[in-house]
Amino acid sequence: HIKKPLNAFMLFMKEMRQKVIDECTLKESAAINQILGRKWHSLNRAEQTKYYDMAKREKELH
Repeated sequence: HIKKPLNAFMLFMKEMRQKVIDECTLKESAAINQILGRKWHSLNRAEQTKYYDMAKREKELH
């Protein structure tokens, strides 16, 4: 089974997860994902573009 490439949000989560875990005392995955989701939505389009570009490259390599 070949995994599909990560999308922009998943790449953002992968990069930011440890930082969020270090900043807060929560250890539940669902709570951390909620924080990551809020952080993703608070990014402006230019900041999100970095992750969309990374996702596009991963998709092309796939």
